[in-house]
Amino acid sequence: RTDLPAEAREAVLAHEFAHLRSHHHRMIGLCSVVAVSLPILPLFRQAPHAVSILTEMDADLAAARQTSPSAVRRALLHVGTTLVGNDAAATDSTSQRVRSLDNYTIRPTVSAYIAACCAPLFLSVVGAAIALPALSILVHGLTA
Repeated sequence: RTDLPAEAREAVLAHEFAHLRSHHHRMIGLCSVVAVSLPILPLFRQAPHAVSILTEMDADLAAARQTSPSAVRRALLHVGTTLVGNDAAATDSTSQRVRSLDNYTIRPTVSAYIAACCAPLFLSVVGAAIALPALSILVHGLTA
């Protein structure tokens, strides 16, 4: 859609790439096969719908990490209302997804924690590598 703001369009693309990276289509397909194979079990009958909603939420959160929660929310409301129309179940799913974004805070990843811990050490080593030769020259002079 061309009337979608640029930030929201980036969020939509990040959302769709998250689906591809996480192989959500395989999870939903597997649940659908199990639901058709074992329809007598209510859990398996309901699994495709539930897994579909959860994969959408997962892709929303991945897109929120890549862009921002507000961009994903804006895109979800814009695209959701355009595509959903009067479908009550889809509208409920969209409102669940928006609520999950309202409660979302971006948490640092493990690699961010590692970088935060290692950065001071790295900077100390670089600083020492630069400062020690200069200090040696100052203390001992150029002729030493």
